[in-house]
Amino acid sequence: MSKLAIFPVGGESQRMEADIPKWMLPVPNSTLHKKTIVQLTVDPYIAADWEILFLARHLDIPAARILMEMYDANLMMDPVAKIGRGGALKNAWSKIQGYDVVIIHNPDDVVLNNITPTTPWEVMFKDQAVARTVDSIPHPYTTFDMNRYGEVKRVMRKSRIWQPAHIGITILCGSALQYIPQLPDTPCDFEAEAFPKMKRVGQLFAHPLQASEDWYACNDKKTYELLCKTLEEEIEEDEE
Repeated sequence: MSKLAIFPVGGESQRMEADIPKWMLPVPNSTLHKKTIVQLTVDPYIAADWEILFLARHLDIPAARILMEMYDANLMMDPVAKIGRGGALKNAWSKIQGYDVVIIHNPDDVVLNNITPTTPWEVMFKDQAVARTVDSIPHPYTTFDMNRYGEVKRVMRKSRIWQPAHIGITILCGSALQYIPQLPDTPCDFEAEAFPKMKRVGQLFAHPLQASEDWYACNDKKTYELLCKTLEEEIEEDEE
């Protein structure tokens, strides 16, 4: 079973008030050394024997070189300055096609104790797409109405009630990969383009984070600082 984990690393860091890509920001790992956000996200996939593909902007060549030094992985550069996650995926189709299972994981969506790389998605959701979700209060993220089997029946934006909200992890199994080459050639967002189509044919499912998993959307300074604080507390507990 061939498995590929894709990490779009072309995001900017304006809300983080950082002068480096947000995925390069350091996080506590031990009293001896630190990791970066991208390492915290990617390493569980490496440990579970997933192949890795990074999608980077063509303007981020120095940062891309750092990734290549960290990992034995493939890299695909955007042909233009900014084509969106959807455009980057379509551009990388030649490196994606042929895999049985593909996971698209935004590196700044950090999930501590992440079970995603160790779950047999190809058995549980053959030829389906799976969006990992959290139950959340009103938020700006994409949300789902689901039936009792987890099949998504309605895709919504900016929910005003408690709803399962999609975080930046999407799993594509088997024929569900077809939505990548079908993306438009113009800049686009993958979820906004593909989720409604998947939903219409009953191919989109949701899988909530488990109680042991802890999600941090590190696209703002406050959440990044909260993640660092959590990791520091875990280190202190381990050393006691």
